[in-house]
Amino acid sequence: MKRQMRAGLVLSASYIGRKAQHLLARRDVAAFNNIRDPQSGMTWYQAGTILEKQRQLGTDTSQIASLPFFDNLLPANFVQTLNDPNVLDAGFDPTWSNTQAFYAFQSRTPGNPVAFFGGNDWTDTQNLVDEVLAFVGSPTLFRGPQYADLSAWSTIGNSNYNAFTFSARQRLKG
Repeated sequence: MKRQMRAGLVLSASYIGRKAQHLLARRDVAAFNNIRDPQSGMTWYQAGTILEKQRQLGTDTSQIASLPFFDNLLPANFVQTLNDPNVLDAGFDPTWSNTQAFYAFQSRTPGNPVAFFGGNDWTDTQNLVDEVLAFVGSPTLFRGPQYADLSAWSTIGNSNYNAFTFSARQRLKG
């Protein structure tokens, strides 16, 4: 919209907008498994919840109690594997339990100042553990080895764009 006013003043206003829903977008539909330890009966969600509550409290890695979920499902030499320079060279305390090593991937504490992820979500830790297990030839726990990503198209996209401009111009008299 444009209006010419007195004394050579011109006012202009314009608006552009677009709103759309249910647009096609790619998404990752692979999900990590909620596995259950057959010996203890504990699931990943139960074990992960215990560790997350400890992480939120800032519990030092050395104070984390061993959980049967990690001790039963991860190899007995898991910490040594993580410390192997040919695998990950994590620099973790060799006396840590499998639970403490898993926790250390996520939790930056005074006793573990070099956490790999320190605050990202636990799926990063799950993924890294699975990558280490696959690298050393052990079966992965949280995802099938064929899935790095399983993408699909779905109508999850939305768009909402709005722009407004206003200008005032006046000719100068010479």
